[in-house]
Amino acid sequence: MNRNVDAVLRYWRTSLADGALGEGKFSQRDRQRFIELSAETLRNGLLPKNSVSQLFKDQPKTKVVGVRFWPLVVARRLSHGTASGDGLPELVAPVVTEALVDFQGTISPQRNTIARDLLTPLPSDEFTIGAVEALDSFLTAEPLQPGDRLDWATYLAHCRKMVDAVAKGWPAGDQHYVPAGFGLLQPAEDASATVRNILDLYDKILTDRPKAPLLNKIVSPVEQLVTDTKVETALARRLGPIDIHGIQIMIAARWMNPVK
Repeated sequence: MNRNVDAVLRYWRTSLADGALGEGKFSQRDRQRFIELSAETLRNGLLPKNSVSQLFKDQPKTKVVGVRFWPLVVARRLSHGTASGDGLPELVAPVVTEALVDFQGTISPQRNTIARDLLTPLPSDEFTIGAVEALDSFLTAEPLQPGDRLDWATYLAHCRKMVDAVAKGWPAGDQHYVPAGFGLLQPAEDASATVRNILDLYDKILTDRPKAPLLNKIVSPVEQLVTDTKVETALARRLGPIDIHGIQIMIAARWMNPVK
């Protein structure tokens, strides 16, 4: 592989990883699709029995369930009972944690990060609290270390330090937001395993740097000169939006199952 292909693959890998991190902006209406975490659960890391039953209802024989949760939620400050129509999100939950929950309700954090849609750069002028570069620097130096020694207090301290790394003290001093007093939790999506496999594949390709003519051609296709503008216009009308994740899955499938 040449360096241009290498750079594109790294970009694709980053975009796929970013998309798997979850959102950090929600509306009040979104709350109905989550299990809400009480202040007590946020203090001790234990789900109540009714929440455990809800998680395990379709998997009664499973010992642990994968979840994604947001421990820090802040709400849009109201003025005379209503929010200003300035386009700011109603709820902001910057910390996204992937975890395992056992049948006793114990939450075991595995991975901790800041939602990508709250960090610059973004393609448009949207609400953000910090920059990707600051988050990367922090996680490189202090990644969450899951394991038996990780207690809940250590996890909460990591959350606070991570937020401070991108937005010191936030939401303190933010005139638009106040702590909501609850967290949000949902079962991990089945697609997460597929995403993990594709990320592993990217890592292997970037490490081994194999000779891959087909991959090079897909990543950096040769521009074709279209002499008939009518043909170009007609073709453009028939093209749908480009789904980069779909392209990545197609590449992964072809790579893992080559045509013989």
